[in-house]
Amino acid sequence: MWHLEKPSKQVLDEYEARLLPALKSRISSSTDLTIQQKNVLLPPLADGSMDESELKGLLTDEPDDLFARSERLIKRLIVGYTISELPDYSKVKKAKNLTSAQSTLKAKYSLLATLETIFGYTAALGGNKYRSYMLTAAAKHNTCVYCNRQYTFNIERDGGKNDDNRIARPALDHWFPKSLFPLMSLSYYNLIPSCTVCNSSAKLDSIWLLTTHIHPYKTTPDVPKFKFRYKTGLNSTWVIDFENLVGKEKNTVKDVCLQEAYQAHSGLEVADLIEMATKNNGTYMKQLYGTILRLYTAGGDKAKAYRLLLGTEMLKDEYKNRPLSKLKRDIIEQIEKAQGIKFFE
Repeated sequence: MWHLEKPSKQVLDEYEARLLPALKSRISSSTDLTIQQKNVLLPPLADGSMDESELKGLLTDEPDDLFARSERLIKRLIVGYTISELPDYSKVKKAKNLTSAQSTLKAKYSLLATLETIFGYTAALGGNKYRSYMLTAAAKHNTCVYCNRQYTFNIERDGGKNDDNRIARPALDHWFPKSLFPLMSLSYYNLIPSCTVCNSSAKLDSIWLLTTHIHPYKTTPDVPKFKFRYKTGLNSTWVIDFENLVGKEKNTVKDVCLQEAYQAHSGLEVADLIEMATKNNGTYMKQLYGTILRLYTAGGDKAKAYRLLLGTEMLKDEYKNRPLSKLKRDIIEQIEKAQGIKFFE
């Protein structure tokens, strides 16, 4: 739900150039698609060539246009398609001992699996280090877009000149799940750099819509709007809560299990912050901050002093750079308010 900057035209152009030819070839040579189905994705032109505009749009359209294009095309490919049936299809697609109605539904949407195979995310992108590392590097986002709990930058040797030097990268989450929205499985704006926990354990194939959930490319840098808060739980433990959590943010937080994930930090970073701030008469952090500001930051860089003290970011538009930045900042502000003192001025 944290903000992602849109890629440059140069990045999008290279992305399209690298993925389009093979995608076009897989569709045109497929034995699993009818001529009519191929013509939906690659309309024939009068000169005998194929119109690539639909595929180009599926690769590089921004979220609103991308979703509209995908819906328009899939309705031509699957008779009677309606997005409201996808949750039920998701439940039955791998199930056995189906009822007659369930079997009919599974058969109706069987083309989705065929399209997922043809678009071929794993071979075309997921398993292609050059392309996937290019995409994650272009995001310029050091932490998980969904949780801000883990680093998600590329790890490379010698500038990542070849695959042997590309060691690790963030997971690429399909904001619209590729198993249910296969036409968007290679879409740049549908591939969100994230941590493995959010991608593989929390979000999974949850069906998100632009009207119900936060899309990182459709936000502004001042998101999220909610505030982390702590309160006393059982046996003097700390409970992490959320303030001003409404609408799309509430839905997104719920679906990536952010409450549960951040509760795991209550006895660690949160407990340390509260103890350091409250067991020193409310003055120790202020004194320490002043010392760091005076001795270690040229020109009195307050944000740098804050970062040196807490290992996290002070400024909202920098939260993306270090894990738990928003949590720590929000908790400190809550402690400051409770004690009537400003630690960082």
